[in-house]
Order: sequence, then structure tokens, then C-alpha cells
Amino acid sequence: MQISGNPISPGGRKIIEATRALLADPRSHTTGAVARDKYGVEVGSKDVRAVCWCFIGGLSKASEVVAPLDPFDSMEALARVERTIERLTDHGTHRLLSVNEEGVVIPGPNGEPLTGHAAVLRVLDVALEA
Repeated sequence: MQISGNPISPGGRKIIEATRALLADPRSHTTGAVARDKYGVEVGSKDVRAVCWCFIGGLSKASEVVAPLDPFDSMEALARVERTIERLTDHGTHRLLSVNEEGVVIPGPNGEPLTGHAAVLRVLDVALEA
């Protein structure tokens, strides 16, 4: 599934790729907090103690690492992810936080329902399609 609109910029693509890499391991993904430390305590997404992130926390952390001084790349990456979720769910961008917290179903590559960590990775993969 291709996301309509302009191609993503190199900076926006790097942020989404970094988010995908950061959240690839299920142990690096959390829900109900933007990030957690090794004890499961809620911390900020950019906190050095963070070991796992929610979808939004992962984008925030990846933006800090890839483009700390370029808010435009960060905004573009977030907008791309929002458009992807809108396209995959038909629920609109207001559902962004619910992808990993409320179990919104994202259709997988073969139409199978995906939720939680699998849904997050699916959204990032589709967002990266040119």
C-alpha cells in the first residue's frame, strides 16, 4: 500500500527508519507511557534511562538522535505516520495514540488483523514505502 502525496524527504525517512529500528524488538515497545526504564517506571522519551518506548515516544527519541536540530524533518515524519494510520484504519489521524494503547486493528500485508507491537511495525513499514 502506497501513501499518496509527496515523496518523503531524506530526513523524514531517516527518522521513520530509526523509529522502526528502535522499536523492532518487542521488548523495546511499551504502551501506556511514552517510555519506561528497565524497572518499568515511566520516564520521558528522551530520558537516558529509557529502554522501551510507545509509538509516539519512539518517534520522539528517533527524531532526537537523527535530526536534533531540524524540527521540520520531525514534523514531516509524524505527518507521514499520521497519514499512514489514516489510510490503514479509515479512522483519521486523531487515532494515532490508540494504535498501541487501545488495540486499533491495522490490516497486515495479507489482510490479517494486527494490533500492538505488530501494528506499530506495520504502520512504520507502510510509511516507508516510496
